[in-house]
Parts: sequence; structure tokens; C-alpha cells
Amino acid sequence: MALSLGTALGALSLAWVEGAGSALPTRVLPNETVTFTLVLSRKRPSALADAVAAVSSPASPRFRQYLSDDELAALLEPSGLREVEEWLARDAPSAAIARRAHGSGQVLEVRARAAEVSRLLGVSLARFGRLVRSAAQPAAPPPLPRRVATHVSAVLGIYHLPPPTPTRPTLRTASECDFKGDVVDPDVLARQYGWTGAKASGRVSQGVAAFEDAEFMPSDVAAFEAAYHLPNVTFSVKGPNDGGYFGEASLDTQYIAASGAGVPSWFLSQEAFDLATWCEMVLTVRPLPTVWSISWGGGESEYPVAEQRAADDCFARAALKGVTVLAASGDDGTGSHGGWFGCKAFDPTYPASCPHVTSVGATYLTSGSETGWSYSGGGYSAVWPRPAWQDAAVAAYEARATMPPSSLYNSSGRVTPDVAALGTCYRVFSGGAASGTLSGTSAATPTFAGMVSRVNDILVSGGKPTVGFINPILYRGGTSVGTDIVEGNNKKRACKAGFEATAGFDAVSGLGTPTWDRLFELLKG
Repeated sequence: MALSLGTALGALSLAWVEGAGSALPTRVLPNETVTFTLVLSRKRPSALADAVAAVSSPASPRFRQYLSDDELAALLEPSGLREVEEWLARDAPSAAIARRAHGSGQVLEVRARAAEVSRLLGVSLARFGRLVRSAAQPAAPPPLPRRVATHVSAVLGIYHLPPPTPTRPTLRTASECDFKGDVVDPDVLARQYGWTGAKASGRVSQGVAAFEDAEFMPSDVAAFEAAYHLPNVTFSVKGPNDGGYFGEASLDTQYIAASGAGVPSWFLSQEAFDLATWCEMVLTVRPLPTVWSISWGGGESEYPVAEQRAADDCFARAALKGVTVLAASGDDGTGSHGGWFGCKAFDPTYPASCPHVTSVGATYLTSGSETGWSYSGGGYSAVWPRPAWQDAAVAAYEARATMPPSSLYNSSGRVTPDVAALGTCYRVFSGGAASGTLSGTSAATPTFAGMVSRVNDILVSGGKPTVGFINPILYRGGTSVGTDIVEGNNKKRACKAGFEATAGFDAVSGLGTPTWDRLFELLKG
């Protein structure tokens, strides 16, 4: 997963991150063509979030009245488009400029000679494509001209930045895994969550995210489906599928195919862990997948705020098209600043903490009973304030739980996870046969995602819209999405304390784990 850099420039926050799917070369010659992206500020900064709230709230007269491309473009009208384009035309006359983000004009992709871009942005050729910063010592980007800077919220694609070590689950060769819990397969999940064997009609689709070197084998999905008598689903692929890392991709594709039985599915891949550009890529898929499952992420502190905002901005636009985005809450408990050598503060997981994402935590199973997994990511965001739809649930949680020291977390932040599902000891097929188990919130996420796809399939078959951004309607339910998880604590070893699972909402399992009848009742609207 790729790190990126955010730095303040006056009142303007600029993100200088790796380009979508490909890194700049280590040496750039003056006549080489390079690409960078300008993300433009909007005339009405709050309009996007306001629109999502309107289409996601059951009490709103606009509930689930999703936007057309033209309506979305009007909502996202950028400020200063003419000024930015005039600046580019004057100072980079050979540049090829393309507007992106579905006609909204919010993003300008610029291709030009490296020497010209160097003059335009004040970046020396020697610095193109080099490792110019570290997480501890970010390099300040050169300022844009004042007349342009007020109209640009981010600049993407100039520097190639070092990725952190990704969290990649290791396939266990034994029939049991290293963590607590019974071995889980599609039959166990069907019994636990009460879904039927009915095949979807195929009127909606779903997708799993993939990054870096993730690869899955269609033959493994087919063997998995045959072994558990699941409907055959052939995954469509957008992006690379040849990196050789099979663990995460195998887990995601097999279990979203199990929980979303018969729903047409996508493997949505790019090399760079850049969620804003990944989201833009997925929004070009037709027909648009209406459930996205993201099993990748890292601590909020590893990613600049500007990058996190750019990604959530795109997730909000997806919500306005009727899309549900789910993300794994992480496998590091509370997370921490200071690692094994001390715990200065908790560090929740991005993108799970984004306010337009449904964050999925993990439980483990013992003889039919679920307990909050100690590694299940959860806590209070240091980036995002708490959304109004979460206020009552969090207040009730804090009133009944023993909370960690307040110095370790932002008590006014958005809390994760929102929901949970079984996350340990998932049996995975490799080489055409069951070959071991994998564990993590990256198992829980596609499992929950497929169940949302089943709801969408039923609703769309009945002439109703998809569920879209589901958090407001889930929290309106007031209790759980099925089974309330009341035991568990996600204390990280180096930290003084963690969050505890309690009756009702908590920062280990959220609103609990789903049962089919309860989830459908909540989401049908």
C-alpha cells in the first residue's frame, strides 16, 4: 500500500502522491512525457456531503433519489476552472489537458514534457520520481502561483513515494489457524447468518478492490464454488491480475462470491494504493458495481489528510450514484503511534475511518457463539469529526463502557467499526483445492459486502433503488444488525488499554454481526 504526502501551504492543503497505477521512473529526461493531476476546489464545498445526507436519510424526501451525471456535475462545479486552464495554456503550451470525474470538471489530468512541467511547478528534474520524503520528514512541495492556488485542492502524481510494508495475510497450511475460533467456510457462514441458497437475479453487480501485486485465479474461485455448491460467478477484471500475490485476492473473490451468491462480480485492481484514483477508475465501470469491498488500508497517520479527503470525496460521489462502500477496520486493534516501543496515541485505520464508508470489524466463532476479535480495528478517528448519524450510539457506548485514557484518542472523532462479521480461520482454495486458512477484517468485509449485494438484488428486482450509503439507516435501527457482540477488547500490546465490546454499539464490533432477516429489514427502507 502506497504512502503519500500531505503538507499545508497557507490555507491550502496539497497532496503530492503517486500517480494512478504506475510510478514515475527514477530518472526523468527533459523531453519525456509525464502526467500529473490537479484536483480543483468546488464553488460549494459542503454541497456534496449535504447531498449524500439527503439521499441516505430515511426521513428525507430525497431518500434514495440518486443523481444523474449532469446533476452530479452541477453539484461539483469547480471554482476557478478558467483561471487554472489559462495558466496551463500559457505556461505549458504543449500540455494535453483532460477533464475527469465524469464531466464535473473537478479534476484536470495534465500530460506534458518533463522540462515544461518542471518550470510550471518549480520542481527540479532531478527530483522527479525520486524518494523525496519519509513519513517522519515530509518534503514541502513548491507553491503554486497565488492566483491558481486558491482554486486547487490537491496536486497528484509528481513524486514517487515509498510504500509502507503492507499487511498481507499468510495462508496457513494446517486445517486450523493461528488465531482463536472455529474454521469458517461458506456453509458455516450460511448457518451463522441465516442466508438462503437462493441465487441472485444478476441485476446488480459487486466488486473487490485489489492493489500492489494482488492476483486471483478464476479456477480457484470455480473450484471453491463447486465444493460448496455455490452459483458459478465469472469475475470480470479491470486492471492488472498478474502480480503473483494470491492470499488477499483469493480470500476476497471467494467469499464475496459466497455471501453474494450469483451476483455478477468484478476484480477492480490497480498497482498503486491510491484510493482516490482507484475510486475514479471504478466509477467508469458500466454497469456500475453497487457494492465495493475494500480489504486494504493502514493507520491514518500514514496518509496525509488531503489524500484521505480526496478519497472520501470520491466515495461520497459514489454514494450519490447508489453505491455502498465497505472497508476493513484493520487488524491492529486500536493501532498506535510508537509501535512496540510505547503507545503515544491510538491510530485507527484508513480508509475505514472515512465518513462515507461502512467500516467492518471482525469476530471469531466458538461453537456458534461470536466474540469480538482482539485484533479487530476500532477507535476514534483523528482526522474526521463524528457524523451526526453516529452521535447517539457513541454517547450510549461511552456511558456504559470503561473507556481508555482520553489522552490516547480524539473523543470527538468518527468511530469505527460500524458493523462486524466473522473474521478468523477462513478456509481458502489455492491450486484448485482447500489449502489453508486466512484471518482478518479483510475476511469479514467481503462477507458483509456480499450480503448487502443480495439485498440490492432483491430491491432492484422489485423496481426499487439500491441501498447506497447505508450508515444513516443502520444507526437509525438503534440496536444491532443481527447479533449483538458483548465480549472482546481490541487492546494493542503496547497500549495502556483498548476499547471493549459491550451491549449495543461498541468500538470493537460496531452494531454487531448480521443476520439475514434483520439486515434485510433494516436496509429495505
